[in-house]
Amino acid sequence: MNSRRHWLFGSITALAISSLALLPGQTFAQENQGSQDMEVLTRGPVHEAFAGTISFDPVQGILVTTKPPEAIEEIPPEQQLEGDNVVWIPGYWAWDEDQNDFIWISGIWRNLPPGRQWVPGYWSEAQGQYQWTSGYWADTENTEVSYLPEPPRSVEAGPNIEAPSDNYTWVPGNWIWRESRYAWRGGYWNECRPNWNYQPSCYRWTHRGYVYVDGYWDYPVASRGVVFAPVYFGRSYYSRPGFCYTPSLVVSLSVFTNHLFLRPSYGHYYFGDYYAPNYSNSGYYASYSYNSGRRGCDPIYAYQSWENRHDRTWQQHRRDDFQYRRDHQDARPPHTWSALGIRPEAERARGRNFDLAQPLARVATHRGEGQQRFRSLDQPTRDRFVAQRQDVRKFGQERQRMEATRGEHPQNGASADRTKTPRSPIAARPTGNVARENNPANRPNRVIPEQPNTRSGNNSGIRPQTNRKAEPPTAGRVPTQPNHNSVPSPNRNLQPEPKRQAVSPPREIRPSTAVPRRTETAPSRQSVPQPQRQQAQPQRPQAQPQRPQAQPQRPQAQPQRQQAQPQRQQAQPQRQQAPPQRQQ
Repeated sequence: MNSRRHWLFGSITALAISSLALLPGQTFAQENQGSQDMEVLTRGPVHEAFAGTISFDPVQGILVTTKPPEAIEEIPPEQQLEGDNVVWIPGYWAWDEDQNDFIWISGIWRNLPPGRQWVPGYWSEAQGQYQWTSGYWADTENTEVSYLPEPPRSVEAGPNIEAPSDNYTWVPGNWIWRESRYAWRGGYWNECRPNWNYQPSCYRWTHRGYVYVDGYWDYPVASRGVVFAPVYFGRSYYSRPGFCYTPSLVVSLSVFTNHLFLRPSYGHYYFGDYYAPNYSNSGYYASYSYNSGRRGCDPIYAYQSWENRHDRTWQQHRRDDFQYRRDHQDARPPHTWSALGIRPEAERARGRNFDLAQPLARVATHRGEGQQRFRSLDQPTRDRFVAQRQDVRKFGQERQRMEATRGEHPQNGASADRTKTPRSPIAARPTGNVARENNPANRPNRVIPEQPNTRSGNNSGIRPQTNRKAEPPTAGRVPTQPNHNSVPSPNRNLQPEPKRQAVSPPREIRPSTAVPRRTETAPSRQSVPQPQRQQAQPQRPQAQPQRPQAQPQRPQAQPQRQQAQPQRQQAQPQRQQAPPQRQQ
C-alpha cells in the first residue's frame, strides 16, 4: 500500500513538472537544472546580438555534419530590463564540440545601439553539411545590402605613431570597395568617450558575398543588456508537444568579462572555462592576446583597457590570471549551474569569485549602486515580444532565401551585387529621438562600401596607411562621431592635418627676419680678400631683376613675400658702399 502511494505521488509530481512546459512564464531551469534531459551551462557562446567578434580577414562559418533542430518556443521572462530602447531578442541553436551536439543560446534583453537594426544569423545546408552565417548590426537607414567580392588580406599593422594622449584608442584600417576594386583605408586614433564603446568596421561572410558593416557606437558591457545562461536540451525533452522555455539564470557581466574568450572562426565570444591548452589549438583566444596580434580587434578589451589606463599593472594581471588558470585546473570556474551550486566555500575564501550566473529573481530585487534595474513585464507587452519573435524568424528566413539565390561570390572587377532588403523587426529608434546625452552622434553612421574614392595613383589600389587623429568634441554640443568613419578623400589621406599646420608659421616670420640677419653678419666679411668682394658685387644687382619677374607667377595669397622684396633691395646700397670705406 505504501509503495503504491509512493508511486502515485511520484507520478503526480512528474506530471506537474512536465505540465510546466505548457504554462507561459515557467522556467525549466529551476526544476530540472541537473538532469540528463536539461542542463544549464555556466560557459558557452555569447549571443551574437550582444557581442560579435571582429576579424581583419573574414572567414566562412563553421561546418557541422548534424542538422540543427527547429527553433524552440521561447518566452521572455516576467522581469524586463529598464530602458526606453530595450527589446527582447530571441535565442538560437549553436554547435558545441564538448557536447558534440547543439546547445540553446538563450534570448537576451538588449539595449539597442542608436541607429542600428539586428540582422540575425542562420544555419543552412552546404555541400551535404550545415554551415553557420553570422548576424550583424546594420544601419537602420540602409534600404539595400551590397554583396561584395572577398576583400584582400588585411595590411593592418597597428599604429606607427604615439597616441595624442591616454584618452585615445587605435581604430584599425580596413579595405573599402569602390566601383570595381578595393582600396585601403588606414587606421587612426579615436578619442574614447565614457559609457560608449566604439565597434570598428568589418566584413561578414555570407553565401552570396561579403557584407560590409560600418563602424558604430555601442553601449559598454555593463549597460548593454542582460545575458541568460545557455542550456543543453535532450532532443526528447524539447520535442514534446506544447513545449516552451523561459530563461531565468542571468550571467553576471561583472564576472564573465574576466573569463572571456574569442572564437573568430565562429564569430562568437565565449565565456567560462576555456583555459585548457587544447582550446587555444582549436581557435579560442584569450581576450588579452587577441588584440596583440594581427588577427582582429576586441572592442570589449579595448574599452576595458581604456577604463583602467591609469593602472599600469592591469594588463599584466590579466595575463597572469590566465596563465595561472591554464596551469591550475582547480582555479577554473565550473561548467554547469549544478556544479556551481556545490562549489566548496574554501574557494570563495581564497578570493575566487565563480558566481558566473544568478537567478533573475535575485538580480531583479537587488538595488545596489550601478546595478541594472528591472520592471515587471505586463501581459500585453509580453504578447508583443512573442509576436515579434515570429517576425524575427520570418526576417531571418527571408535573409537566408535572398542570400541563397546566387551560388558564386562576385569577382574583382565586377560591380557590387545590390539587393533591396526589408527593415528588421528589431531596430532602434531614430537617433533624433534618443536623448542627446545618451546619443554619441548627431546623426547615424551612413558609411557604405560604394562611397570611398580609390584614385590614389597606385595601380594596386592600395593606399599608404596614414595615422589620423579623431577631432575632439566641440564644446557645447554632443560629441559627434569622427569624420574618419566616412570615406576620406585621397588628399586628406596623403596630407594629414598635422603636416598642413606645420607649414604656415615659417611663412609668417620670414619677411621680418631676413634683413636683420644679413646686416648683422656684414662685419664678419672683413676677412675676405678685396678682389673677391669687388667681383661679387656686380653679380648681385643682376640677380635682383629676376625676382620681380617671378612675382606674377606666384599666387596672390602671398602678399608677405612681395612686401619683403623692397627691404632686400634697399640693403644692397649699404653693401656696395662698404668696400670704399675699407680701402681708405
